[in-house]
Amino acid sequence: MEMFLQNRHTFIPAFLTFICLFSILLANESRAQLVDEPEFRSGVQEDGTVYLFHSMTLPLGYGYNLYRRPAESAAEENIRLNEEPIRSVTTERQLLNRLGGIYWELRATLISETVDREILYTLRNDHSIGMLASFLHHEVADALGRLWIDSDVEPDESVIYTLEVLNEFDQPIDLQFNHTVQAEPTIPEPPSALDAEHDGRFVTIRWNYPRNSPGEDDTVLRFDVVHRISPDEYRVMNPDVIIRDNARDNYEYEFTVPRLGQTYTFDVIAVDITGQKSQPGEGIEIEVFDNRPPGFITDVQGFVNDNGYATITWPIATEARAAGYNIYRAESSAQDAELTLITPEPVPVHQTSYVDSLAGRSGESELHFYRVTVISHAGIESKTSNAAMVHMPVLEPPPPPSSLEAEILDDGGVLLTWEAPEMPERFETWVVMRREIGLRATDTEIRVNADSLLENRFVDYGTTRLGLTEGAEYEYRVASQDGDKFTSEFLSVTVTIPKETPPEAPANLRALNENGYRVQLNWNPSGDPFIESYQLYRSVSGIPDSLIADIKHPKLTYRDEDVEAGKTYTYRISATDSFGNTSELSTPDTVFVRTFNRPRTVRNVRAEELEDGGVEIRWEPVPDSDLAGYRVFRSSIPTGVFEEVHPELIEKNRFVDPGGSRDMWYIVRVYDSSTNESRASEPVQAR
Repeated sequence: MEMFLQNRHTFIPAFLTFICLFSILLANESRAQLVDEPEFRSGVQEDGTVYLFHSMTLPLGYGYNLYRRPAESAAEENIRLNEEPIRSVTTERQLLNRLGGIYWELRATLISETVDREILYTLRNDHSIGMLASFLHHEVADALGRLWIDSDVEPDESVIYTLEVLNEFDQPIDLQFNHTVQAEPTIPEPPSALDAEHDGRFVTIRWNYPRNSPGEDDTVLRFDVVHRISPDEYRVMNPDVIIRDNARDNYEYEFTVPRLGQTYTFDVIAVDITGQKSQPGEGIEIEVFDNRPPGFITDVQGFVNDNGYATITWPIATEARAAGYNIYRAESSAQDAELTLITPEPVPVHQTSYVDSLAGRSGESELHFYRVTVISHAGIESKTSNAAMVHMPVLEPPPPPSSLEAEILDDGGVLLTWEAPEMPERFETWVVMRREIGLRATDTEIRVNADSLLENRFVDYGTTRLGLTEGAEYEYRVASQDGDKFTSEFLSVTVTIPKETPPEAPANLRALNENGYRVQLNWNPSGDPFIESYQLYRSVSGIPDSLIADIKHPKLTYRDEDVEAGKTYTYRISATDSFGNTSELSTPDTVFVRTFNRPRTVRNVRAEELEDGGVEIRWEPVPDSDLAGYRVFRSSIPTGVFEEVHPELIEKNRFVDPGGSRDMWYIVRVYDSSTNESRASEPVQAR
């Protein structure tokens, strides 16, 4: 029994010691489980500022202190960097207040129809999202307590940062984490191997950026694709973040530009986790134009027309980018058959047929296959159409004319003459064609000899036989034709019809006063297509019209600055065509040139009763180059209605009112030549 008691006394202290050690072990284990080992990532800017990020997620209400000491001196004391404990926000409302607009950007990105939880919960508990959001938006890192910016480290110094975890009562819980930083200033390297291509307004930029080697971290986080507007100004083209991926070296980004037909300079900038950007490179220049090929044509058909020529037709291209067509001829329908371009210039887009006048001239039977392509305004060609086959019989047109001349007759007709070789028996007629060119050009060509023509001359009086249009320029073409409608090559000549009829006078001439300093004139153009200039005339105060300006067409405005306020001007205008014909003068328009500024108020008005009756009123002259005169008004009381004393303007600064008497009240107003009236002077009483 005594032994038991003795052993019991030994057992109790040992048991208590075991309980204490077990409690300490549990506390250490609970602290270890409280916070996972954080991930640190640091970046050093060019000026040596250290950005220290960490991923530590503490229980809400917990915080930490941050210390720094040189790495090479373990004995040196830690310097505490923060005055107050660093803590994360604890509520969604606090996070919203700290982040502002960034909060809603994150919410739009992180919250979906299937995931609807607080942003703070996601940022704290999803390691990847929380760290990426912290790198992209330093405001997020600051709100979560995961960023410290240290600008007091010496360049190239190696320092150790220590995070000391605090509980909700700001008491250390014996839990620390260390991270060593070599404060070597760095600038992100710029991307390399820039390349660009475009499909219409869609531009694709490609670039290279090397991966980090194992154990290395250049801290580059993302890229910005920029449009360099000037050496110091650029616009970011990517609204979304382009994240750097350490699993690849090659990147590309597609975006649209606002306008075609311009040359752009693009560059790619690397941005690190501190927000520091790489130095701009030379960039890459690209001309962005409409390089997309138009849609190809289908249902192309071919046949031999009445004149024995191969004719190709096709449906019109309806795309806005279509500018015309190329016509190709081949000797086979195979897709890879050699194609010969037979149109030296693209066929106009509204023209949907083409006559191949060179096919079938070998004297033997020929088989041709035609294909059509669409050409855009930028010169981009579509795929070829289907092949349209045309079988050409043996053709041998009659010989063409020579020495074609045109002469304008006194009666308004155009005489065409030409020389003809010896014609074969199958010759049937000469074909005379006419089309208008020049200012009134059209694509319509008409045959002017409806009947058979055997003579080597022809007089053209126009379609209505009333003569051709004055001033118009015409092209005539003459060819021979046989009974099988085979036509020779055409011979052409041009002629211009004299113009003797003067143009119509310009209409709606308007003269507008501009505050007494100038007159703005506008008019409608004359309807004559050959107008070359306008002649502007002006009269003032009964002086006859005089020419003040000769204005080249198509300008339809003129500013007359040689005017004086207070005068009335009348304007007329005529038009002259390129043949020297001048129209009559237009309907006149009159304008009174005036200002709208009031003259200065009259000062120092005095009124004195004269011995022989009446009142003499005097005042200080108003210095105004546009002065017209004064008016004197009288009333029996100073606040009554003042009536004009003299009906005419008074030129001097003195006036005698013969009907005035002592105690009458007077005011004076001044007027300029634009009829502007000053404010009334101060009322004065006759003495």
